[in-house]
Amino acid sequence: MVEEIVASEDANDGGEIAFLKLEHLELNKLPRLTSFCKESFNFKFPLLETLYVIDCPKMESFSHGILSTPKLRQVRVTPDADGEWRWEGDLNTTIRNWFCEKVAKANLETMKLSSINTKNLWDDISGIQNLTHLTIDNCGGLKYLFSASVVITLAKLKYLNVNNCQKMENIFVLDEELGNLQSTMKPLTQEEVKLPNLETLMVSHMDNLKSIYNDEVASNPFPRLIKMEISFCQKLLRVFPSYVLNKLSNLETLIVTDCTELEVVFETQELNDEATNPGMLATMTLERLPMLKHI
Repeated sequence: MVEEIVASEDANDGGEIAFLKLEHLELNKLPRLTSFCKESFNFKFPLLETLYVIDCPKMESFSHGILSTPKLRQVRVTPDADGEWRWEGDLNTTIRNWFCEKVAKANLETMKLSSINTKNLWDDISGIQNLTHLTIDNCGGLKYLFSASVVITLAKLKYLNVNNCQKMENIFVLDEELGNLQSTMKPLTQEEVKLPNLETLMVSHMDNLKSIYNDEVASNPFPRLIKMEISFCQKLLRVFPSYVLNKLSNLETLIVTDCTELEVVFETQELNDEATNPGMLATMTLERLPMLKHI
């Protein structure tokens, strides 16, 4: 596995290395890369204008010697077309500060993302594995919240609040549905696509949300769900599909309000009465649901 791009076996390494014609450099999917060069060479890149450093989670600095990049003014750290560019005065400072931010994010437990105009929030998932509380607000470009490869990194998530994402149609999608795989890991089974410790789910003001549960992913994506609150989701026709009803043993509180097209709360087709009984449900509030036909 690659740990550096330029290496030297000479104990008295040093001197100058110049890449006189290099204009574009991309370092991508190098999980053990710590720097371009660990030795104290001085590097010159007189024509370098674009640099991508993507999926290199251990890269702490670019080099340890003197570095000259007179034309470089930004570094891309995410892969998509609308990806994030960084620049903080010079290349080494940019890489070091970005690495420190990733380390800090790795210990992050609570996150709120608001008013971010992007189609995909999770180009870099290296810092979200310890999240327990996540709020997404007014991210108008999102059509889905999580791909399958992102979901499996959120095993500790207990609280999820999503609101005012007007284009969002689904909470989960499989990676195959995106037209390209977003990770190098093996394909996930449907039952792996879940938030195993989620206890509270709140969804509001989502005019295009078609479902809470995606039929293409796990039959029970929220196995420990205790509280669900849904409001102002105008295209939502049902809350719970029939295949999940016998898996709601922990659900205690359900609040559904102001969903103008909602017809059914608990879809019960082909199930007996015992299977449709959420055993722990203590509080249920249903208000302003003009099209409701069945609870």
